[in-house]
Amino acid sequence: MIRRAPSVLLACCASALLVALPVAGCVNQRDAAAQAVTDAEAALSALGADAERYAPEQFAAAKSAIARLKQRMKDGDAAGIVAAVPEISASLDALQSAAAQRKIEALALLESARSDWTRLSSEMPTLLNSLQKRLEALGRSGQLPPGVDRAMVERARKELDSLKAAWAKALESFAAGRVPEAADEARESRERAQALLDELGANTA
Repeated sequence: MIRRAPSVLLACCASALLVALPVAGCVNQRDAAAQAVTDAEAALSALGADAERYAPEQFAAAKSAIARLKQRMKDGDAAGIVAAVPEISASLDALQSAAAQRKIEALALLESARSDWTRLSSEMPTLLNSLQKRLEALGRSGQLPPGVDRAMVERARKELDSLKAAWAKALESFAAGRVPEAADEARESRERAQALLDELGANTA
């Protein structure tokens, strides 16, 4: 039987398993079954870490299916292995497609998060500084603007401390390479900071 090279398996993925079927009928079914198991393992390996990372459930299912093939081989069920080849082939092709699609989606999400982070990382220090100055001005003021009282100002001071901590956490997430998480944290902090400025009458003073 002609063995498929890993590079060929990588190009056509699980479809290479189907070569075992015609051979099984005219040479030796056990050899065909053994080759099918070998090809299945090689095809799964050829999909690489991306398959496990981006389609973990399908990867685990494919791995389990191949483990069952190997057990059938130990049990001498060559016919069962050859019969299972089309299903295994289809599952590996589906795994390859799912992993590729999810990787594209993940990279697009990462790019969007990087763009958001660039904007937010510029806006947040300015917002925090504006909020700090607004609270200082209110603290010096003998008369608060309409809709603002001293209790609100005190709550805002505590909220500012919380916002500073949240922003520091977002910076840590970004430094650790968790860009989407950092962007989400920064976005939430920005919304809170802007809402607090509006509440304190920063746009009407």
